[in-house]
Amino acid sequence: MGVSAHPDLPAPEQILRAAAQLFVDCGYDATSTRAIAAAVGIRQASLYYHFASKADILAELLSRTVTPSLDAAERLLADGGDPAVRLHELVTVDCRLLLDAPANVGALYLLPEVRAERFADFRAQRARLRDAYGTLVEQAAAPGAMLGPLDVLTDVVFGLVESVIGVRGREAGGTEGDGGGADGGARPVLDSGVLVTTVARSALRVLGWDEAGLVRIERASDARRTA
Repeated sequence: MGVSAHPDLPAPEQILRAAAQLFVDCGYDATSTRAIAAAVGIRQASLYYHFASKADILAELLSRTVTPSLDAAERLLADGGDPAVRLHELVTVDCRLLLDAPANVGALYLLPEVRAERFADFRAQRARLRDAYGTLVEQAAAPGAMLGPLDVLTDVVFGLVESVIGVRGREAGGTEGDGGGADGGARPVLDSGVLVTTVARSALRVLGWDEAGLVRIERASDARRTA
């Protein structure tokens, strides 16, 4: 049996963290509850005391990736103020949540198993999050900007946010100095702050904002988060 990397945490949290890493590294189907229990350093029967099945573990992990973002989105929709600033804040919060999770659980979104009825609640939450983005996208376009259909714009902005999942996954697949850079040299270490800023700016560029507008929106968004 292994030894938990987080012995100070409650047993359910240790199980979730170990399962998340195994699901991401080895795949959901290839990961058994026995392997999860071994990674934590407990018996398989002890795992079942906290979670009835592997599917229950995955459901909890998926819920944790979307619930905080949905809560933030609904709060921002209820707030007043500039919709472009609120959209910038949502993109920033959402990207940060995906990047700061203990494991890159967002990579599990596209598992075929997630299409099962067992995970319908997660899919419904994710759809609500996309709809919240759509509401802000519709309101946040730069004045006079000539834009495409709302559904397309929403998908582009939502896709930009979730692109951080792939970036994080690629970073996890190599290390600094592994020759993974564009010129065959050292792979640069991921600067998550730069990534979040780039995604937030790109989302607003899609909506027609120029550099002066971006600077104003960024300053207002920073002021909201630090108020």
